[in-house]
Parts: sequence; C-alpha cells; structure tokens
Amino acid sequence: MEIREVHPDENLQEEICLALGNFDGLHLAHQELIHEVVTMAKKLETKSSVLMFKEHTKNILNHKNQQLLMSRRQKLDCFASLGIDLVLEIEFSEIQKMQAEDFFTEFLRQGLQVKGLVIGYDYRFGYKAKGTSDLLKKMAEDQGVQIKIVQEILKDGEAISSTRIRKAIGEGNLDFARKLLGRPFTMEGTVIHGKRLGREMGYPTANIEPSTHYVIPRFGVYDTQVTVDGKSYRAATSVGTNPTLDEKGLKIEAHLLDFTGDLYGKKVDLTFLKFLRPEKNFPSIESLFDQIAKDVEMVEKRK
Repeated sequence: MEIREVHPDENLQEEICLALGNFDGLHLAHQELIHEVVTMAKKLETKSSVLMFKEHTKNILNHKNQQLLMSRRQKLDCFASLGIDLVLEIEFSEIQKMQAEDFFTEFLRQGLQVKGLVIGYDYRFGYKAKGTSDLLKKMAEDQGVQIKIVQEILKDGEAISSTRIRKAIGEGNLDFARKLLGRPFTMEGTVIHGKRLGREMGYPTANIEPSTHYVIPRFGVYDTQVTVDGKSYRAATSVGTNPTLDEKGLKIEAHLLDFTGDLYGKKVDLTFLKFLRPEKNFPSIESLFDQIAKDVEMVEKRK
C-alpha cells in the first residue's frame, strides 16, 4: 500500500477510485465503504484509494482534541488489511474553506483524477459543510464519475457511528463497542517509567502512555491483551487516577501474565477485552494489592 501526501493543487498521473470520510475508528460502516471502493476499483481497473485527514476535522472546527478510536498507524494498518492500494493524506486546513463545487471539480476530478467515488449517506463536504451527498452525486454524474452512496448500517436499531462507540467505551461496555467496531478496542502506546511500587509488592506493571488522544475507557480494571515485539500476553490493566496512592493524571498500568523482561521504552498494543470492576479508593496500599491479586486471578481464570 502506498501512502502519499497531497495538496489542493495536486495533479495525480493516474485515475483512482476514492472513498471519502473521516474514518474515525474504521468501524463496520466505514469498512463497508472500503469494501465498496475496492470492488469499484477492480471493475474500473484503477487503484482503490482513501482520502485521510492528518488530524480529525473536529480538532480544527471545535478547537479541541477529539477523542480518537485509532492512531494513524492503526488506521493505516487497517486500510492495508482491507485491500486499499493508495492512502492520500491532506491537512484539513488546506481545503477547509474550499467551496463544495471547487472541492469536487478542481480537487477531486481534475487534481486527484477521480474516476469513481464511494461516500456515506450523511457525507458533507466543502466550506461550512454545505455540500451534501445528493449534490456530490449530481456533480459526479454530470462529469461522468461513477458514484456509490452507502446507506446507514444499523445495529440494535440505530446507525453505527463513532459517537456510539466512544460512548460504549466510556461506559466500559466493551462487548458492544466490539460489535460496532468489528474488533476489540485497542490502544497503541509506549511503556514509560513509573514508581515501581508494583514491582516492590510483587506485581510489576507496565505504565503505558497512549500514542494519541484516545477515548478513555471507564475508570477501573480490565482483562486485556498486551502485544509487544510480535508476542501477546494477557494482562490485568488498571485505568484511572490511582486514588489510593493520591496520584495526579491518568494512569494506564498493565500487569502482564507469564512475562519476564524489561518493557521500558517498548511500543505496545493494549487490547481491551472485558471490564472487571470499577476503580476504588482502598484504605491502605496492602488492601489495594490484595485486590490486585484477585484481579490477576480473574484474568487467569478467563484465559
């Protein structure tokens, strides 16, 4: 899969079929768009492509960090696994004020050489999101561009959306989030130094610093899987603020089962499997680690 940075004045040298969207989380509805563009590209004998913003549009529009479901690396890996040939990356700010008609005619059709388009039913584009899927369909048909509009995909009577997934994760409802994503929620991160208290108490933990501004699961303890250097280990993972230790800031600490060695500085993937219990403030460090022993035992029983 090729990854290419593009700009509003781009001039690709070959025609492509392109899927458009924010692709935040690449959930099952997004995956349907990808399947459609891959199929269309084969029929039209072009490369299958997606246009990906370097940062979430809401970061620019709302001036605050959007809680993300995937890192850039995770998203690219997912695109590759779904059969995408070419990922086009662009800064949203470069096209933010482009009128809808110019976005299609000048950027998509003339610049990116779009021969086929796949969009969702609620896709909006152009300055102040004035462009609708119906408008894009009309312009595409007028200029001989094949277009496919993917209708909403329902789960439990509602359309699958990143908003529903973020809500489920924030509530600790990992099973439902997994149903909408089509896979377990996973964070990418780096193991950093901590206080080493867990090691002193017989339960060494990996302190994980997320690689991006992820949505944070409900504070508590989870059955998880940690993948490092291509190997996976089950782990009891705490997400929260460590109220017993009166610490500040978010802490994500994983006790890996059946692992020995040094993890400091390692890149890891932390996959959330099951919510075990909410975060608690224990009366003493000893009672905290008594509970940690029970948490580890719960994970061992679920292996």
